[in-house]
Amino acid sequence: MENDYLIELIKNNECEWIEFKVNWLEPYELGCYISALSNSAAELGEDYAYFIWGIEDKTQKIVGTNFKYNIDINHEPLKHYLARLLTPSIAFSFDTFFIEDKRIVCLTIPAARRVFTEFDKNRYIRIGSSKELLRKYPEREIDLAVILKQGYPSIINTPSKNQSLHFSQLKSYYLAKGIEINKSFEENLNLYIPNSKKYNELAYILSDENDLTCRVSIFSGINKADEQYSLNEFGRKCILITIDQIILFLESLNITKLEESNRLVERREISLFNSSCLREAILNAFIHNDWVDLNSPMISVFYNRIEILSYGSLPNKQTISGFFAGKSKPRCTELAEIFLQLRISERSGRGVTKIVETYGKDVIDIQEDYIKVTIPFAFDREFGRISKYDNSNQEISKQDISTKREKNKKIILSELKNNDSITTNDLIKITNLKKTSIQNYLKELTQDNYIERVGSNKSGHWRVLKNL
Repeated sequence: MENDYLIELIKNNECEWIEFKVNWLEPYELGCYISALSNSAAELGEDYAYFIWGIEDKTQKIVGTNFKYNIDINHEPLKHYLARLLTPSIAFSFDTFFIEDKRIVCLTIPAARRVFTEFDKNRYIRIGSSKELLRKYPEREIDLAVILKQGYPSIINTPSKNQSLHFSQLKSYYLAKGIEINKSFEENLNLYIPNSKKYNELAYILSDENDLTCRVSIFSGINKADEQYSLNEFGRKCILITIDQIILFLESLNITKLEESNRLVERREISLFNSSCLREAILNAFIHNDWVDLNSPMISVFYNRIEILSYGSLPNKQTISGFFAGKSKPRCTELAEIFLQLRISERSGRGVTKIVETYGKDVIDIQEDYIKVTIPFAFDREFGRISKYDNSNQEISKQDISTKREKNKKIILSELKNNDSITTNDLIKITNLKKTSIQNYLKELTQDNYIERVGSNKSGHWRVLKNL
């Protein structure tokens, strides 16, 4: 593990796959924690879980530790003691780091694979930041058993809702690049659920016909509260064609302005935005998008910028510093490989580097459930006959936005009262809001102590604490 990744782990709160302690050691309890963290990591799609000494669990303050893992427990090395009681054998490891000149010890625990991780013949799970016997939560035990058997849901192991798929558009891309198509085309591209002949979601998003649409919304002002000038939908076909159409459409907006100030010989031409950066941002949004819920990236054009939002945050083991350094790590290797084979993209990480060199790091916003790239305009752009944005309208817009947000929160709170097991998808249908908006409202309501989540995201429920 690199120091940078450990530092980013420490910035997190304790959760189902991260535990902080300072000098604590109770060998038997530690074994139970390993079981709980390993099983919870598998449940959440994480590759590893971490038990870290030298960190205050409430503040995440780095204080250092005197914990020693090369010790004996009843004349048996601690590592042997833990390994002897763990079933199956998992390759956990202790490592020592120094951060801010303070000693930190990190126990890296592999996520459960194929079977539950048990300690002393008992299975444990994390409920928030505490460990519990898994048998006390039979629904979670069943859900986890499915994940261990089939793998964490991905576009590779999730079946397509349509099994009558065709790929003439995709094949034409390969033929145009001089790449031979053979009878094993679909199998070679991993378009089947593993060990079956059933199409997966990767096949669905690459097929000639699907229900996926990507919206490009154009607004007259600088936020979504301003008048919408146009709404353009692209898709319902192989996403490679969708990407081409979106890039061509956005490029049609890239007007050139003649700059004549301080002119000596000839006029200088200034493009509205950098076409190369836009292309990289669009490609990255589609390649690294979390397609499991079949939500396409969302593109919004404003008076002064273009925003490209893709769902899902950084993949496992990808650090923010590594991301900005151009260390490419695709969310779905199989999808990235197709783009690589067709020479549509490269796995060099130059796309992010190019955007950062042109516009700076601040244009990339990385959150828990999305990544948003902003392409600023070199000059303000009006759309149609819509008047320019002015500050007086902004104050009204802010007030309207605030009122609308409060109304949406009240609706969500009311629905949670009526049904404490309501899902995000249910709320999307009821409110007609986007998934990201629902998640943000739930997060705000939780932070403001209006609601709390009891149990896991899958099998838990909501508890309303007070009215809005």
